[in-house]
Amino acid sequence: AKMNTTSKTKLAAVSAFKIHNPSISPFSNNQSTPPSVHALNGIQVLSPSSGHKNMPTVLDALVLKEEIKKGGLYGIGLKVHPKTFSVQRINKLIDKFGLESFKDVVSVGDTLLSVDNRILGPGSGDISVILGDVGSFAKLRLRSKETGSDYEIDVKRHVEIQAWNQVLKWYEVRDEYKGQDLCADAQIVDALAAIRASVIDRAGDFVDILTPAPRAASAPAE
Repeated sequence: AKMNTTSKTKLAAVSAFKIHNPSISPFSNNQSTPPSVHALNGIQVLSPSSGHKNMPTVLDALVLKEEIKKGGLYGIGLKVHPKTFSVQRINKLIDKFGLESFKDVVSVGDTLLSVDNRILGPGSGDISVILGDVGSFAKLRLRSKETGSDYEIDVKRHVEIQAWNQVLKWYEVRDEYKGQDLCADAQIVDALAAIRASVIDRAGDFVDILTPAPRAASAPAE
């Protein structure tokens, strides 16, 4: 299935296929399911004792897909001092409804304390955490200069800072083999299992790239 993750991970998966020179192929019509298999992360792998020795060295059941999409870093419409983290200018803060509903909430002189629960401060944070994918949201925690009280807002990243084209590559099972039993060389399963266990999101949390997750706002300065 298509891996819905970063291009680096997808390219790593492609590299893993090439490096290990694996074979993934459909069973032939006159071939019964091998009697000796073991499971790894839900994938059946032929064991050496199965007698299945003539597997092709090409990815018969897979097709390489490629997509070019626009990527980049986007800000939130708020200028913050890189050392003191104080708000210097408010351009256009947008909420989840696309409205500028924070005009009377954020003021020049307020201090940005954290972004997506990442604490900012001398030696403990980089203002670049404000930047992220277009359309994603950032949770800001600020301290009011006037009252000294803390408050939180969720703002949309919409101001283009830097843009580029991303080349995404991944393998998909060919349509004619979807839903069928497939043979897999154990080496490729081990390689993909290692990739699967090493993918993290922007918050540093592990992400299972094979388990579909609800589409949610991801955490990607002016």
